[in-house]
Amino acid sequence: MSPLYNIGSNKEKLSTLAQEYKIKFFKCKNLLNAAQKIDINLKKDEVALLSPAASSLDEFSSYAERGNDFKNYVSTFIVFKLLYINLAETS
Repeated sequence: MSPLYNIGSNKEKLSTLAQEYKIKFFKCKNLLNAAQKIDINLKKDEVALLSPAASSLDEFSSYAERGNDFKNYVSTFIVFKLLYINLAETS
């Protein structure tokens, strides 16, 4: 089972439940921190699912802003990985 990356005002409650049910989890500072940890931990052919358990109004003004930020973070990580691969191949 893939781990949970808990953010927001419910991260403590979600982390407690994950621990109780022996589910691996990461308590993250914010969505960017969660995306960074996902980028580090996700293996080839695995999928990360953004599945909000609450509105995240403590960090975002709307669900659309949260989703757009997540897409932007992931796109940025992909670009940097492709640049790294290209640099490694040309060196």
